[in-house]
Amino acid sequence: MSTSYFIIWQSSDPKIVGVKNGGSQAHIDREGFSDKSNYDRYYDFFADRSSAIWSKLDMIPDFEFTLEYVGLEKNAKLTDFLSYYPTAFRAHYLMSEKAVHVLEQHKLPPCKKYPAKVYLNDKDFVHYQLVYFPALGYDTVNFTETIFYKGDELIGKEHFKISSHEDLREFAQSQCLI
Repeated sequence: MSTSYFIIWQSSDPKIVGVKNGGSQAHIDREGFSDKSNYDRYYDFFADRSSAIWSKLDMIPDFEFTLEYVGLEKNAKLTDFLSYYPTAFRAHYLMSEKAVHVLEQHKLPPCKKYPAKVYLNDKDFVHYQLVYFPALGYDTVNFTETIFYKGDELIGKEHFKISSHEDLREFAQSQCLI
């Protein structure tokens, strides 16, 4: 059985996203939260870049929260994939309700959705969602059917035969990838 995987990513083209400084379209502002613990739960689990993040990669948190205040940056356009900061580790954008609906039409790995209010001004907002996908374990990789390579179309690709998790670990160590 063949499985296809797709990378979903937001655009950074100013004509599409509206911001011209290479930054995000929106920001999560703790001061806009009526319940500051909502922000704290978000930040502690998803956005804190300390070494503790590596122990949580394959976890789905057992708590709920709402991103109560996400402010749109000046000139930013609403897109289906909205870049924001501080960015959640493993959830690089907020998704419109339409994008979430399209995504849900496909077979997805385990994930969790959190509501977000993206404010257009002081009082008007639209509903988005933070969709969090934890890291998949090595047991999900079909090593015999997977094509491994390093490089890209520009500099060229070097292909490797990797038959197991152990082979992958040895390859990563030999290439100074871990």
